[in-house]
Amino acid sequence: MKQLLIIVTFLFPTYLLGQDRPLMKDESGILKADINNYQDEILILNEDGSIWMKFDFNGESKVENKESYTSDDIRKLYNWKDEFNPYAFHYDYVILMFKCLSYDGERYKVIVDERTGLTKWIKSKSIWKLENWEEHIVNSVATIDADYESNPIRKKPDVLSTIIEINTENLDPAIGPLLIEGDWLKIKYWENDIKNTGWIRWKEGKQIIISLWYLM
Repeated sequence: MKQLLIIVTFLFPTYLLGQDRPLMKDESGILKADINNYQDEILILNEDGSIWMKFDFNGESKVENKESYTSDDIRKLYNWKDEFNPYAFHYDYVILMFKCLSYDGERYKVIVDERTGLTKWIKSKSIWKLENWEEHIVNSVATIDADYESNPIRKKPDVLSTIIEINTENLDPAIGPLLIEGDWLKIKYWENDIKNTGWIRWKEGKQIIISLWYLM
């Protein structure tokens, strides 16, 4: 899989490694695949229980030409659907997340195509973890970004709190989420290699106003 990092990073859509200010609607949260074994099978089902699509993250060992292959080889290997466009996905980094609309105790109803809103079903099993937006940002987002002019870092979670002046040129891009209180997100950040903490707003109503990234 390490070889795949070099080969496939440029082959799959990098925008699916993050989301720029996503809009929260009526979803239950984000359904995240917690893959520890590349052979764990991802099964996406039609409403009647028939298989719509299935794959694993072990494609490197299955393609015919292991030294030189393309994203098309991976897609053909698993017969991926053109409609497969989840909330976040990157094959080489084993990232797979869907917006989840509901859970009936046995199956999750998820959006498999963010462009059209197409929905399918996923059976509950140990590799799947459903997080609400607050849990998701704190536990699953690697780093965030924001417009620090319109949404400045403050000492406390209050619009009247003192603004922390920062020089964005000296700001390390790895800004980590720590905890959420209402509309406010506590972050850790490094400026001139010095660790600091502060608060920014993460949403206004149902609109998330920060960018969420799943790799450092």
